[in-house]
Amino acid sequence: MSVTTPEKWQWVPGYAGLYEVSDRGRVHSIERVTTRGRRIPSRILRTALSSYPTVGLYRDGRQRRFYVHRLVLAAFVGPCPPGMEGCHGDGDPLNANLTNLRWDWPSANNRDKTRHGTHNMSRRTHCPRGHILAAPNLSAASMRAGRRGCLACTRSNPDTAYAHIMQGAVSC
Repeated sequence: MSVTTPEKWQWVPGYAGLYEVSDRGRVHSIERVTTRGRRIPSRILRTALSSYPTVGLYRDGRQRRFYVHRLVLAAFVGPCPPGMEGCHGDGDPLNANLTNLRWDWPSANNRDKTRHGTHNMSRRTHCPRGHILAAPNLSAASMRAGRRGCLACTRSNPDTAYAHIMQGAVSC
């Protein structure tokens, strides 16, 4: 028999008293009456799906859309530090559980995407000229920079120092 921990709720920063977000990635609207006398019922909000689940939150008669994973992080961890972004540990953008989320640098997020196979360039098998992007046809300089560059294209490009060395124009 498995024991599940209870769902924890926190106010959405900037929307306290109006909306709550859970550590499992659910957003809850609090029952209230608007300034125009309209009754807003208490309910779990449906998410719209772009690339990540989003919800529309209303305040002062205006709606703003938010990524659910960013609401979870802001409520439970704190505001996003400058230059960082919300990262999903398992690579699944639909999984907005707090245990799966963290604020981190874009470079760490890109490494995660490569590790999960969700980075669009990590799935490339050939360069634009049709050369295979696998060892031994990988440029060492591009590998040091964290990319996979085509060694055949690097050697044939007259603008690279390697091409000049190969043509005898520059001596080592």
